[in-house]
Amino acid sequence: FKSLNDALGHLIGDKCLIEMGNAMTENCEDGFPFRFGGDEFCILFKNRSVDNVVDICARIQKYMNEAAVRILPDRELTVSVGIASHKQKSDIARMVVNADHALYEAKSIKDTIQIYKPEEDEI
Repeated sequence: FKSLNDALGHLIGDKCLIEMGNAMTENCEDGFPFRFGGDEFCILFKNRSVDNVVDICARIQKYMNEAAVRILPDRELTVSVGIASHKQKSDIARMVVNADHALYEAKSIKDTIQIYKPEEDEI
């Protein structure tokens, strides 16, 4: 959000943060959402299938994209999502790293949802 704050001011940046927070809290069901840093957010889910998490994230992504058009109609903002699962036999720290890898991939494509795949580590 630094570039947004620098270009349009903290009032607009704060408004975007509030909308992003609202998108997550209104759509994440029983997930635990929090800001991870900068322009990244995290939602922890317990006992959810990856497919269910993808569906939830798609709703959040849609809400955020609609909010971005309302708040900043002249700017392109994308919402990229990275997902990792505990079923990939990892502790919470590794799961966050895995989700970050998936997020990096999603950001390179832009405005998409990517699921971490362990086989990508073997390349």
